[in-house]
Amino acid sequence: MVEKFRNILQRIKQDKGNVTLFMIMRMESITDKWSVILAAPWISELNKTETFDYLRLLLIENLTLEESSTIARIGVFEISNPIVNLITQNIEVESSEIQVNNTVINGLNIYEAIIFQSKRMTLSQL
Repeated sequence: MVEKFRNILQRIKQDKGNVTLFMIMRMESITDKWSVILAAPWISELNKTETFDYLRLLLIENLTLEESSTIARIGVFEISNPIVNLITQNIEVESSEIQVNNTVINGLNIYEAIIFQSKRMTLSQL
């Protein structure tokens, strides 16, 4: 499934542009469900629903029914979101992915995560 998420990230970058944060995470050990998190400079209050639908369709197109059933949530965030800032300030990933297990970042509990992209945006990248 990791390769499929790598491909989804590449497609998002081709279609939409820079991505600040793209990851899947589980915040607790009692569920096998994942949350898919996307944040980018082109996401705003005006296009969150459209972006959510775009990402949902990408997941449907690229994941099997069984893989899709492991996803509980899709989060689409502006880059000013405090959780986005918290993750991008503490973890930087750009050309590969990293796995994070049993980690607390300033009060944010991450049981398990695979982070495909996490980078702070400079003004020239916005």
